[in-house]
Amino acid sequence: MNFEIVLATTNQHKVEEYRTLLSKHGITLYSFKDLNLTLPKVKENGKTFAENATIKALAAAKIVNMPVMADDSGLCLKAYKGFPGLKTARFVTECGNQVKANQKIIEMLKGKDRSATFHCVIVLVNLAKTPLVFEGIAEGSIAKDYDVNEVGFGYDPIFIAKSDGETFFHLGSKRKNEISHRAKACKKLVTTLKVNNLI
Repeated sequence: MNFEIVLATTNQHKVEEYRTLLSKHGITLYSFKDLNLTLPKVKENGKTFAENATIKALAAAKIVNMPVMADDSGLCLKAYKGFPGLKTARFVTECGNQVKANQKIIEMLKGKDRSATFHCVIVLVNLAKTPLVFEGIAEGSIAKDYDVNEVGFGYDPIFIAKSDGETFFHLGSKRKNEISHRAKACKKLVTTLKVNNLI
């Protein structure tokens, strides 16, 4: 049985990561680009990851008649009460680029609690009467130093997974896709689809 979902994002790396996570369960993932559609721009003004993901999913669902999923994710630092959190992507822009953002976070945590969590919330619409919400959290800490040559996705080069004691970058994609915040949210989504005999 093949189940099809459209992912509401323009981030091709995210498309590939979700495709890897979901394809082994018989789920075909399309981007809006795959369907020659333009993803509507929205104001992500929610107060939680779930609210932002829902805003994106509902906007996308207006122009495609298929199950649509959107996510919102972020890095939360314990020492800064969850910052950058919802502003994780904006923090990169403010710093200039991802390398500078990674370096800035390491600087900010000198002499402080280095505990951190990665959060991901997936919202699936056009399937049930109300949006379905799936959350995944990866616990860890921030590395004390950073090799700028380690060009991983986002904050992967500085986030040390609590379970493995290595950064997401050093773990590699196979292991990361077993323990990451996205992987955990995907597992909940897949379980729901299985329970409802959709896959």
